[in-house]
Amino acid sequence: MSLKVFHIIFISLSVVLAFGFGLWLLPSEPGEGDLAHVVGALLSFGVGILLILYEIKIVKKFKSLNSAGLK
Repeated sequence: MSLKVFHIIFISLSVVLAFGFGLWLLPSEPGEGDLAHVVGALLSFGVGILLILYEIKIVKKFKSLNSAGLK
């Protein structure tokens, strides 16, 4: 497995983990500490979105390296 493939898989799994953690933090019933859970969930979703943007950028960079003859 090349470093390029590993990087894409690792970032994809990190996106799934960030969104999964955000969903897990969302409270199912009102109670104590809800604000902290909601803030944590929003931060986790934000990180997931940033990771998606990073993955798009890195895939484009890998494509430009391949077209330049580098592997």
